[in-house]
Amino acid sequence: MPERLSQSAFGAAAMHVRRAAGPAVLCALACWPGGFAAAAEVYKCVDNGRIVYQDYACRGPGSVVPMERTPAPSPSAAADETARLKARLAELEQARKARETTAEIQGIEREIQGYEEAEQGELSALREKQGYANYNLPGAVWERGWVLQGIEKEMQAVTERYAALKQAARDRIEKLRKASESKQPAP
Repeated sequence: MPERLSQSAFGAAAMHVRRAAGPAVLCALACWPGGFAAAAEVYKCVDNGRIVYQDYACRGPGSVVPMERTPAPSPSAAADETARLKARLAELEQARKARETTAEIQGIEREIQGYEEAEQGELSALREKQGYANYNLPGAVWERGWVLQGIEKEMQAVTERYAALKQAARDRIEKLRKASESKQPAP
């Protein structure tokens, strides 16, 4: 009768909690460190046609669940595994940095290509201006000479400006390559 009162007082929810907690208890006992799990027994019982796991003996049909314990890894094995994982992490980090450096170098090379195209565009416009001044500029020859000298100075300034930009980009590439080579371990 007391069992019947506890079931009616707590309702069906108490029985569902016990059934749901059974596998969790089994898992917790299997993973528990030390000797506690070895001393504990888990029972697989049949209750009203359902399988229930519990930590006390079955009232009806059931059996003891055999618990296989894997030994805890030794401290030296754990240290070896940690060292192996750290080495793998360093290797992956180095590969990531190499990819980033390669991508950055490729970006700078595209930047240099853009400088060359822009330089050729500006020089082409100045050449057209020079050709127009050479054949279509009215006035004295000396006036035309001044205009042509001014255009040549502009062309030289454009060439020098883009040469400086391209050289700075090449220097960045060289710096990245040296930094990447110094970080790589010797084979």
